[in-house]
Amino acid sequence: MNVLQIKMTTSRIRGTWESDHDKTLWELMLTLGREHPKTIEYASNPSTLILDYGEEFVTYYFRDMVCQSFHRIIAEDEHTIMTEVEPCDLNKQELWHIHFLDSHTYWVTVDLDWGITYREFFRRLSTAEANGNLMNRAMKSWKQSAAAFEPSNAEAVSWLRYRSAY
Repeated sequence: MNVLQIKMTTSRIRGTWESDHDKTLWELMLTLGREHPKTIEYASNPSTLILDYGEEFVTYYFRDMVCQSFHRIIAEDEHTIMTEVEPCDLNKQELWHIHFLDSHTYWVTVDLDWGITYREFFRRLSTAEANGNLMNRAMKSWKQSAAAFEPSNAEAVSWLRYRSAY
């Protein structure tokens, strides 16, 4: 494999990807069944995992959590990429075998601690979608943080009195 092939592969995965809730839910129903606790949990919780692949890092956005890990491509073929990924709070798997269905869709195998394996599907986001999703998540997180530190009326009055004294 030469440097040119690695660059082509890097651009194939580079960008922002969002978990495809519908395809993954369908996979869970086929693999585990409709009544399995994981299927029920996934169906009732539409939270979306967003992955943003850069040159050396992948950034995870899930609910109010964000983490970034080093990743590198260790093998490839026409339809798949094998990457080594540094574990973090949102990912414990060190190897990802990414299977491309087309240039805008891929799936990876997810191994849960309790012995269950299933496929999670991802779709590529356009730049506008990615910017919108990431901005919405940042605003939501900021609003939640601001609400947590919002002073009570008594604290606000006390602060205003302090400010007006000087």
